[in-house]
Amino acid sequence: MGMDESMTKQETKEMMEQLEKVFSIVRILDVEGFETANSLRKKKMPDNPCQCYSFWNRDKRCENCISARVLADKKQRTKIEFINSDMYQVISKYIEID
Repeated sequence: MGMDESMTKQETKEMMEQLEKVFSIVRILDVEGFETANSLRKKKMPDNPCQCYSFWNRDKRCENCISARVLADKKQRTKIEFINSDMYQVISKYIEID
């Protein structure tokens, strides 16, 4: 695992603050209970557990779940998703947080 794949909580917080300047949604998914996510969004929604696929208005994990693939191979991946006429670029990267 490379140096950029392991971060402290403080480094993660700082990274997320920078990413929120560019992306409308930034999330950290918890590997322990993959179904559980701590969602941090620009609107500063509360940190409530949720199913990672709830954002896509689905009741189960996507067939092409980028988070599951990244968890399995620990590589960064990107995909395009559509909700109605809105297009989203999804970037997922594996990072271990102390």
